[in-house]
Amino acid sequence: MGNQQNLLDRIIDAVNARQDRERRQGCRFLVIVVSIFIVLAIVGVIISAILSAIEEANVVKQYGDDIASLCQPPPVGLDSLENMPQGETPYRILLLDAGSKRRHDWFAQLPSTWRAEDEEAVALVGCVEEERETIETCTYERASARSSTYTVRIERQQFTTTLILLNVDSGRRIASHVVDGASPRECPADDESVTGSSTIVGEKAPLGDFASWLEPFIFGD
Repeated sequence: MGNQQNLLDRIIDAVNARQDRERRQGCRFLVIVVSIFIVLAIVGVIISAILSAIEEANVVKQYGDDIASLCQPPPVGLDSLENMPQGETPYRILLLDAGSKRRHDWFAQLPSTWRAEDEEAVALVGCVEEERETIETCTYERASARSSTYTVRIERQQFTTTLILLNVDSGRRIASHVVDGASPRECPADDESVTGSSTIVGEKAPLGDFASWLEPFIFGD
């Protein structure tokens, strides 16, 4: 009887030891996975910062610091068509991210006859501001093991894009145009699958929403 009890104890100890090893391995694996994600996130931030610095340096080299700095920040004041440049058309344009010296993604999408590729060609500078606003917050009450309930929040956010047109020589505002991006999809239905807070973001306005507005300024119409 004693031998059987000892054998049972050894089996139980072996099972417990194996479970402890598996738990430790699981914890180590989780730590490794989380560490990899953190490292990748840090590397991504570093790469993004390097690429941004390279782009800004290229813009300064290509157009000069005075032009590259016109949208950093965009000038305040009233828009006036009297600030339009004079001379031969088309008035070629440089599009910059507002608050930076980087070219906006739209710049590469412009027709070649609109784009200013060097300092001498620039007649207009467009500062592109993109802001994101929460238009609705949906709340859901959920049961919790630690407390009676907790609140899950789903935010619906929409982009608003403003294009501010400047005279490159004076830096004064000529005109501005504001377009809302696509409306974000609706909040999900209130069911148990909604367990964590999140954000639903609509698409940004595309260049096509500004092209017909911008064209008369390029050709002086």
